[in-house]
Amino acid sequence: MSNLHLRSASTAMFERLHRKISVLSGAFTPIAQRACRTLSDRVVAMRQTFRQHASHIRRR
Repeated sequence: MSNLHLRSASTAMFERLHRKISVLSGAFTPIAQRACRTLSDRVVAMRQTFRQHASHIRRR
């Protein structure tokens, strides 16, 4: 009987942990998406700047 109680207790503990991880993941997802967009925008801006400087140097 005690094995059943241990199994159900560990299952409940796992389910609680899983719920907490899911909640935290849901909370951090918008932050990560925003950071990814910001990084992508900065990469695009840097590429444009590099191309402008490269074309300016070629014209000389």
